[in-house]
Amino acid sequence: EISCIPDIMVWHLLLATMMIGRTSSSSDSITHTASVVPGVVGAACPNGSGLQAATNKCIQCTPGTYMSYDPARRNLTNFDMGCKPCLPGRYSRPAADRCEICPAGRSAWPASSSCKICEPGRSSIAGLRDCILCTPGLFANGSGFAACVPCPEGTYGGSTAGASSCTACAAGFWSQPGSKRCDSCQDGEYLNENKTCITCPAGSSSRRGAAVCTPCAEGSRSSAGSNACVPCDPGRFVSGPDQCEDCQAG
Repeated sequence: EISCIPDIMVWHLLLATMMIGRTSSSSDSITHTASVVPGVVGAACPNGSGLQAATNKCIQCTPGTYMSYDPARRNLTNFDMGCKPCLPGRYSRPAADRCEICPAGRSAWPASSSCKICEPGRSSIAGLRDCILCTPGLFANGSGFAACVPCPEGTYGGSTAGASSCTACAAGFWSQPGSKRCDSCQDGEYLNENKTCITCPAGSSSRRGAAVCTPCAEGSRSSAGSNACVPCDPGRFVSGPDQCEDCQAG
């Protein structure tokens, strides 16, 4: 007697067989390959790895690169999504899902695995590609400066950018903080202890940059603010700091 199996039972047996085979195959592929179905929306790799569509493999991002599928995971399609290089002023470690910003006093070029500390004479704010040379009048006398410092009063930084130190003004010269050169008093003046230019009194003289006034030699005179003393003419003598008189007869 021929026993007929209802069609509905045959269908359930066939479906159960297909599900067993699919489960085994799926388990192996998740371990070694990205779970990708062509044309289906969704990221296949974890954050910190890039997808190679040709091999269907997830590759861990190398230092200086990153990959993140969040929060746009649902908007990604299954195409080649390799790791992306870090932008200037940022860096990353292996398997990174984002790049970190370099702190002030450091810099980084694109795709950097670390930040480079600024050298003396340079500084940077956070997130810069390059450390910036100190402008004239400013200096950085060490590494890792977030900002260059003004040269103190009585010193100058010169006219060239990138100073790592300041130079003291010569005697008779002075400067305000952050100066790129020293100034001096004019002829007939001198610089006092308060950094003020004072006119030389009569009977003395000075040249530009003098710290003191020089008294006139015997037989010479000068008016206030003179740059040189003048001798009296023959037959005359100095009768005061700034005047000569005729000698008496005999």
